[in-house]
Amino acid sequence: MPLRQDSLRLLTAALVLAGCLIAFYLLFKPIQLRIWNRFGLIDLVLMVCLEVPFVLTPLYMRPRDRVTWIAWWIAAVLALDVVFFAIGELAPTGGHPSLEATGSILLGLAKPVVVPLAVVFLAAGCVRGERLAVTVMGFVCLMAETLFGVYL
Repeated sequence: MPLRQDSLRLLTAALVLAGCLIAFYLLFKPIQLRIWNRFGLIDLVLMVCLEVPFVLTPLYMRPRDRVTWIAWWIAAVLALDVVFFAIGELAPTGGHPSLEATGSILLGLAKPVVVPLAVVFLAAGCVRGERLAVTVMGFVCLMAETLFGVYL
């Protein structure tokens, strides 16, 4: 029986990862064009809705596995990008452009390396028995952090 359960966990991780890759392939260019040309409040709300549930996971559903915690920490640090976007969009003075831009650019430089690492940790957590809800929220969060990033 454990072999069947392990196979199901591996299949779940593979399906969720494949869905993220397909979403990345289909959505990266349109979202990047929108961010660079007409970023607005709706984009900020969408970022918050996609990233915050996983970042707040420890408050209502603690991840079971250590590798999931590592993925969570990476996602939490990368979620600072939402704060940079929010300050730039919602601050009465428009924020301090150089500070927010520098933060977003630095996170954008780190994301191509750090997000795949977090995805590997999250997939390993899924295979090791992490709850499906935590795994799916984590993949959605990491996908949103990849799509809604400022890249050079």
